[in-house]
Amino acid sequence: MPEIQVFTSTCLTNVYNRIKSLPLKRVIVAYDWDLTLKIPGHGKPPKPELKGGESTRKVLTALKKAGARQVIVSATRPSTMNWSSLATEVKALRIDNIFNVNVKPRTEKLATGNNMVIGGDLILSGYDKADAIDAVRGNHTIVVFADDFVVNALQFAFYWLDKKVDKVFSTWLDPKPLVEQGIIKKQSPAEDSYSAQYRDYRCPAQAGMQFSTVAQAQKQMKEAMRTCGEQSYSSMTRKLHKGPRGGFYHYTSSGRRCYKKNK
Repeated sequence: MPEIQVFTSTCLTNVYNRIKSLPLKRVIVAYDWDLTLKIPGHGKPPKPELKGGESTRKVLTALKKAGARQVIVSATRPSTMNWSSLATEVKALRIDNIFNVNVKPRTEKLATGNNMVIGGDLILSGYDKADAIDAVRGNHTIVVFADDFVVNALQFAFYWLDKKVDKVFSTWLDPKPLVEQGIIKKQSPAEDSYSAQYRDYRCPAQAGMQFSTVAQAQKQMKEAMRTCGEQSYSSMTRKLHKGPRGGFYHYTSSGRRCYKKNK
């Protein structure tokens, strides 16, 4: 069973410090795109910027030099046109020396039955981010994930409970400091991790989790909700179900997989 960690950070430097002592040639790092690596920037029209600036660039460079594989996985609708748009943005941020975008994208079928578009180190997978990384990780047995939306960070972590990997580090990159500094706008309630509807995800991520079984995850969820001051907690952890093709997922009361739209 894998050792799975979920934690909150505000920058990739903290993520790097957590994993830098690991055998990095066995590591695959997957980054969400919008508000994880790219922020809107300033000016008229706004010019996108690399979130974290040079500190982020140093992390990406250090991981590349150490032999870790790094990919961008976006929930953008999978299409070759959208892949090309993402590749253009990667070049504009001058990180195409880290992520290979000089290839022709192709469409592949995931185990879920949905398509992903992949080319080099860019992946468009819709909401099947964990499934996509599982499909492309090859011999990498340590999986690292970073996303600005707390639901995605928890969902990604749960997926690996029955997978043959050694370690998983799933990071919620909390965008709140950027909102408070006026660097980015406050997100809509549907995409704001601080909305009341997401407290069952936010509290465990902020408390930090380390588990290898569903039972351990459930216990830590309950403890995290108490720490948050909740007298009771939702049945979220009791809704963890094994997917028909492996992996664990959180299902809504209607039985649909619960992945909120993330940019």
